[in-house]
Parts: sequence; C-alpha cells; structure tokens
Amino acid sequence: MNEEHVVALDPAKFDGLLSAQHAKEFADALSTARRRLAGRTWWHINSTAQGGGVAEMLQSVLCYPSGAGIDTRWLVIDANDGFFDVTKRIHKLLHGEPDSADGFQPLGDEERAVYERPLAPEAAAICRVVRPGDPVILHDPQTLGLAPALTAAGANVVWTCHVGSDEPNDCTRDVWISCARTSHRRPPRFSRARSTCGKVLTGRGRR
Repeated sequence: MNEEHVVALDPAKFDGLLSAQHAKEFADALSTARRRLAGRTWWHINSTAQGGGVAEMLQSVLCYPSGAGIDTRWLVIDANDGFFDVTKRIHKLLHGEPDSADGFQPLGDEERAVYERPLAPEAAAICRVVRPGDPVILHDPQTLGLAPALTAAGANVVWTCHVGSDEPNDCTRDVWISCARTSHRRPPRFSRARSTCGKVLTGRGRR
C-alpha cells in the first residue's frame, strides 16, 4: 500500500468559470460535506497512481475537497502480476467480452484465490489507518476484495465501478454475481452510472 499526496487547491478558482448560481451550489455542497465529515477522513483507494482514467480523475478532483477543508486521502494498493491478470479478465467480462477461443468461461475458485491472496495484507494495512465511521471509496474491481475487512472495521464503504457494458449478457451476469459474492460478508454500497449491475443482481437482465 502506498499513499499518494493530495494537493490542496482552492475551489473558489471555479467562481470565474461558473454562473453565480452554480458557484453558490458548489460552495454550499462543499460546506455541507465539510460539516458532515468533520472528524473523519474521506478515503479513496485504487490500484494505480499513474495511467488510466481513475488515477487521472483522482489527481484532478481530490485536490478541491482537500482545499475546502475536507480531510481527503488517496491510497494505492500493491499486488502481483497474477492478481492483475485476473482483474484484466474481470475487466473484459464486465464489458461482456469472452476472453477465450472456446467462448465464455466463468471465473473459478483458483482465480478467486489469486485475486484475494494479495489483498489480505493490503486490507490489514489499510484497516490500521482507517477509523470507524470513515467513508471509503473503492474504485473498480481491483479494490472490491477489500470491502469485507473495511466494513468489519467500521468504515462506510462504497464501491464504484467505472467500467462495463450497458447491457448484460452471460459474461456480465457471471462477473457481477462474482463481484457481489466477493463482498458477501457485509456488502458495500454500489455506485455506478450504468444500470448493468442492478439489472443482473435484481434479475431484470435475465433472458
């Protein structure tokens, strides 16, 4: 686990770019968040500090809540090549793409073990710094396996998935159900702009 420095930037720099109404709404939202998060740390956890959309987003966005007085921290997990091979496969399945010449093959117990094994020491290290009541945002499939340990430690966990297909098929159904089982002890809240997860987990995406 590594911690990335979050630069604090004054969110008032947007005042000249937004309408007066939108600038006020933005300032009010930050003020409300600062009040509600008083005494807590707002954690974001992903799997890389550079490259990829999530890293670019966190570099660009987290500096403004930090500048507004919200204690905002960013952690990056460490893992081995086998772990990332599995998560690359999960990524393809979330997009509904079979990754085998033989067609779709569901994730197996061996792959689950390869995924979960390097996350165990990462979860233990993170639980030593996250306090009960802290909000923790887990980004993408690489970090979902941290959810059971963090929720057991009293954190308020939200998992947000930035990738995937809009419409479910056999690939997406299997991998979303597998993701839900990964967080089975105390499932985190799910945050996702697209509707595939809800369709699969509620059965609306079944044929």
